[in-house]
Amino acid sequence: MAAVSAAFTSQYLPGYRELARSGRPARPAVTRLEPRQHRQVHYPFRVDRTWRGAGRAGAGAPPFSALAVGDCIPIQRRWTRPCTPSPGLC
Repeated sequence: MAAVSAAFTSQYLPGYRELARSGRPARPAVTRLEPRQHRQVHYPFRVDRTWRGAGRAGAGAPPFSALAVGDCIPIQRRWTRPCTPSPGLC
């Protein structure tokens, strides 16, 4: 279990650190909800063009059961890589 935890931490922690340090908030509208696909929430957002984001609800965003298409959710996107947003964390 420790090896799995270490691998997860080394792979994802730098991205979360960047989001916390220099992430840019946005509030896109939900375009699609997928309850059978790990409760995925889909949303477009605009930086230099329109990007498509997807992620899980909660962790700063409303829970999946409280969301509907058209609801605005908070996201954080990386300044250096806008193609990798994360729901919540605002």
